[in-house]
Amino acid sequence: MVGKRLEELLAEIDELKSTAAREGAPDRQQEDRFWKKIRLEWNYHSNHIEGNTLTYEGTELVLFFGRTPSEATSLRDVEQMKAHDVAIALVRQWAADKDFFLTEKHMRELNKILLREPFYTDALTPEGQPTRKKVVPGKYKSTPNHVRLPNGEIFRFAEPEEVGPMMKELLEWYHEQGMMLHPLETAAILHYRLVRIHPFDDGNGRVARLLMNYHLMRSGYPPAIIKSEEKRRYLDALHEADSGNLGAFVAFIARASKWSLELWLRAVRGERIGEPGDWRKELELLKRSLQGEKERTLRTPALVLERVRDSIAPLIEELQAALKDFDAFFLKSSEWLKLDGSVAALSDLEEQVREKPSFRNLAWAKSWENFRYKTVGPFTLSAEVVVAFEETIYSVRLVGHTEVRLPAKLFDEPLTSAEIQRFVDDVASALMLQIRTRTTEEQ
Repeated sequence: MVGKRLEELLAEIDELKSTAAREGAPDRQQEDRFWKKIRLEWNYHSNHIEGNTLTYEGTELVLFFGRTPSEATSLRDVEQMKAHDVAIALVRQWAADKDFFLTEKHMRELNKILLREPFYTDALTPEGQPTRKKVVPGKYKSTPNHVRLPNGEIFRFAEPEEVGPMMKELLEWYHEQGMMLHPLETAAILHYRLVRIHPFDDGNGRVARLLMNYHLMRSGYPPAIIKSEEKRRYLDALHEADSGNLGAFVAFIARASKWSLELWLRAVRGERIGEPGDWRKELELLKRSLQGEKERTLRTPALVLERVRDSIAPLIEELQAALKDFDAFFLKSSEWLKLDGSVAALSDLEEQVREKPSFRNLAWAKSWENFRYKTVGPFTLSAEVVVAFEETIYSVRLVGHTEVRLPAKLFDEPLTSAEIQRFVDDVASALMLQIRTRTTEEQ
């Protein structure tokens, strides 16, 4: 299973872990910051992968302020996030207990915590026909839970009568052979085999990720966070495992673990753990948690124009200047600017804003085509930045990257030069990550 590249990746991760151990433990404040970050990332991404609609900021508001965000469209999404947070606390407790012994009962307990109460959901009959069935938290499935793939084929998980024996076999493997493998291999295989059995009617992916991280934490590693923007790669790695290439899935989990280890090493060294501008995000969340304490400044055409002039136009100019450095690596580049979907020009942006004062979104994008170098096949690269103007706030984000954003600002708050520079750096870093990922894959 362990090919040369995977072996090198595992060795690199173990060296990171050893480096952190040699440098000692972080102080209490840094450790708390680390676990707060991991808790937020784990809850947000694991649920977002499964379709939860809470935003990253909304998740933080629910978990750390105990408030329901105004943008929440589903109370179930809010309760799902809270339940998952309880499950995380439980697996952390298990991992810290040296005498803890994982059983089927514990797996069912996690599922029961996540799903909370019975509900009905769509399903397929053994013949592949649509139907409805009742989901009972903490209980193994009593009817098949096969799924229909986009191509129309039925992907079959274990049949209900196979679940008990297969779960018993899985735990026997885990407590015997699993303990002889590298912890990342064991964690990934535990995850894969549980998902392949699909023992529950719902919550299988979340339970699998919880158990995977239970084993990593028990083995002295931080949790591996599978980012929701990596969902396609995550599913592809699972499909490769279905085809017999378990190493591909182990490697995917290993890369997710590496991110957490690097974060932990920064905590050990006393370096910044959070993302640029996190303190401003927290300030904004505090303001949202104190609803009614202070009257917000409402959007006006004059304020919007002022922010476009002193914040948004300078931001776009900084992006244009910085991202021009990527042009040398591609044969062609192009960019556009739009107001609510209508093409605009930066040179007379203020005039266009005056003519359309009630616009809601301003978007700037740049794309590159055909990587110049022969060692890597042709590929495209793109970045789209959206500025949303709401009734009391405006916000800036990079499409497709949940963490690359500026904290929502009141209309009487212009962006600072430091915020603009930090956002530009984050956009460029996100593009570099895409290039590194692509070039690494093809070498």
